[in-house]
Amino acid sequence: MNNCKKYRYKLILISVFFCSIIGCKNARKTNSDNTSEFIPNKYSKQFCISRQANKYVLFNISGTDTEKVDLVENNKLPRVAVLSTVFAGFLEALNLQHCIVGLDKINYYNDSIILKKYADKSIKEIGEEGNLRIEDIIALKPDYLIVSSFSGAQKESYTLLKKFGIKIIFCDNFKEQHPLARAEWLKFFGVLFNCYPQADSLFNTIETNYNSIKTMSLNKLKPKVLTDAPFGDSWFVPGGNSFTAKLIEDAGGEYLFKHKMPLFSYALHLEEVLTTAHNADVWLNINQYKTLEELAQTDKRYTLFKPFKNKMLFNNNKQENSKGGNVFWEIGAARPDWILSDMNAIISKNYSSKKNWYFYNRLK
Repeated sequence: MNNCKKYRYKLILISVFFCSIIGCKNARKTNSDNTSEFIPNKYSKQFCISRQANKYVLFNISGTDTEKVDLVENNKLPRVAVLSTVFAGFLEALNLQHCIVGLDKINYYNDSIILKKYADKSIKEIGEEGNLRIEDIIALKPDYLIVSSFSGAQKESYTLLKKFGIKIIFCDNFKEQHPLARAEWLKFFGVLFNCYPQADSLFNTIETNYNSIKTMSLNKLKPKVLTDAPFGDSWFVPGGNSFTAKLIEDAGGEYLFKHKMPLFSYALHLEEVLTTAHNADVWLNINQYKTLEELAQTDKRYTLFKPFKNKMLFNNNKQENSKGGNVFWEIGAARPDWILSDMNAIISKNYSSKKNWYFYNRLK
């Protein structure tokens, strides 16, 4: 493994080897000077953590390649710039929004603390992936710029930012397809921001909540579930082993495209979806639509679906701001227990709890 050449010390060589080969599931490795305790993840396969003496060491995993994450070493709370609401959502879940000094575009955000800091000019926009304002980022002097591997084409920009002492942190939680695997990235952020015990505790609470709802959903009649709506000429449906499909299964539904494997998304024509899913019981996540009339005006064929006729359409845009920024895409990855709670209530027709739904509205 090429990364092993980067590390001089035996401890790091051992960490890298075991993280990449067995996903940090070993318990302990010791050399003559230090003890390294690996902290096994329950779900995530994209990062791993080891504890050495009184500090944590963090690794990103990409296939067979494992790389040590460059952390701030002085135990202070880092100042950070983020290029996605998802990354901000993990910080919101940990009450660390005040650490954000830069973000991509304020219209995407809903958190009151972030909006206030932007109004006070203590948070600034720095551009989006592919169009970063490099000078603005350098002027802000964040300790971390958190990005995804989607933005790897900006390698030259990242190299320049590193010369100014800005650490580039890749957060690839989008690669995880189990909802709790995405949420487990709270631990990743816990190491970054020197609060691993709190992050671990929060994740355990989320896991308990999630599994409790999942257990309640077992052995019940499973309504057939359709998701999404076309963008342009294509109706992108999640694959059967995707994040959305897993949520539907755990909420007690039968996802109608669960047979679509192995990709996480498939582009279909409306006619194909109508053939397979015209008799669905529930229709979820209907893109930007807010009313039945708006959907029908877009394409009359939508009215042929059974859930349209029965008004069983529910969208995850209950908390969406006037600019289109949606809380679902901000904190949903960190709180799949909230998503599952909403979905279970919808699928089980528990409408008495509607006022407590976090993300979903029923289309009227």
